[in-house]
Amino acid sequence: MKIRIMTSNIWGDYFGNPVLPRTPLLATVFDRYDSDILGLQEVTANWRKSSLFTELQKKYTLAPAETDDRHNFVPIFYRTGRFELLESGFHLYHEELDRSKGWHYEVLKEKESGTVFAVFNTHFWWKSELHDEVIRRYNAMEMTFAMKRIEKTFQCPVFFTGDLNCRVDSSTWKYLYKNGWRTSFDCTDDHSACSSNHYDPIIHPDGTCTGKTTNEPKEFSIDHIGIPDGIKVLRQYAVTDREALDASDHSPIYADVEF
Repeated sequence: MKIRIMTSNIWGDYFGNPVLPRTPLLATVFDRYDSDILGLQEVTANWRKSSLFTELQKKYTLAPAETDDRHNFVPIFYRTGRFELLESGFHLYHEELDRSKGWHYEVLKEKESGTVFAVFNTHFWWKSELHDEVIRRYNAMEMTFAMKRIEKTFQCPVFFTGDLNCRVDSSTWKYLYKNGWRTSFDCTDDHSACSSNHYDPIIHPDGTCTGKTTNEPKEFSIDHIGIPDGIKVLRQYAVTDREALDASDHSPIYADVEF
C-alpha cells in the first residue's frame, strides 16, 4: 500500500497575521499535493472558523476526539472513502504550561487492502534554552509511550507528523531514533535539500503576507514526519511553492511511503 502523509504548521494568527488572506493559499497547496493524511499545527479558533476547514472537509474527514472542551490545535485528517477509522484520540502534554501542545491520533484501515496503520499529529514545546530541550524530550517520551501502546494493540506501524521544534541532531530526536522512528528525509535519497522552516513572511497593512525561501539545509528542519523502522519512503518533499511561502513561516512537508 502506498500513502502520502503531509504535515503543516499553518502559522496561528498570534502576530497580526490574519487568517482570511492566507486561507485560499493553503487550500490551494493542500489540494495540489493531495495527501491521504494531513496533520496541522497552530490551528487557532479563527482557522477552524475559516473556509479552509470547509474546503478540507470536501476531501477529508477530521478524526474525532474527546477534548473535554479544550481547543485542539493539532487536528488530523484522513481521506474520506479510502479508510475506515478504528480509533482516535487527543491529549495535551501540559495544559498549564502550553494549552496548544499535544497530539491527536487516528488508527485507520484501508478499505481495499485491509491494511491497518496509525498516525499521531503533534506539536512539541517551542523555546530554545537547555531546559526547554528537556521538556521536548519529555514530550517525545510521552508520545512514544502512547505510540507503542497503539503499535502493540493493533499490531500495525505507527507514523507521526508535526512541528517538533527541534532538529535531528537534538537529544529529543536521538531518543526517537533509539525507540524506532526516523525522520522521513533520512529514509530516502529522493528528498528536499532545504529546511522546512523558512523566514517569517512579511505582513503587509492589508493582512497579506510575502514569504521567501531559506538557504538552510534539511538538517535544520523542525517539522518532521516520523517513519517507523522497516517502512519504505519513496520521496520526501518540502513545499516551497509561492502560496506555501506566503501562507506560513513553515513549509508543508510530505512523504510518500509504501508498506
